[in-house]
Amino acid sequence: MQSALFSPSTEWKEVIDSDEQKLFESFAREIETQQKALAPQPSRPFRGFHAKLHAGLRAEFQVLDNLPPYARQGIFREPRTFNAVVRFSNGDQTVTADAHPQPRGIAIKLWGVDGLKLLPGQEGFRV
Repeated sequence: MQSALFSPSTEWKEVIDSDEQKLFESFAREIETQQKALAPQPSRPFRGFHAKLHAGLRAEFQVLDNLPPYARQGIFREPRTFNAVVRFSNGDQTVTADAHPQPRGIAIKLWGVDGLKLLPGQEGFRV
């Protein structure tokens, strides 16, 4: 198969709604309430979200060379390929049966990103 068949569109642009800040603050309060309710239960394994791993994969993450100028920020500023690890998981804060309907999650960890980490306590750690 030709790789052109799998080229993602670059004909998009983010549009931010005027109430987006209030919406995300509301989400944050709701999530904080849920996590505080679950965290004190030592008999249950706890993770803020995505508690159940479905698969972990090694991958390559390719930044395309034809991104529009407004998308060329951070890791997307220039064409490059990163080694990556991809984690597929459930969306819940606890481990539940796979048949239980819920959102699923995908996390991508890129290796070789320039700059310092942003997580408190890990700022000096380079990947």
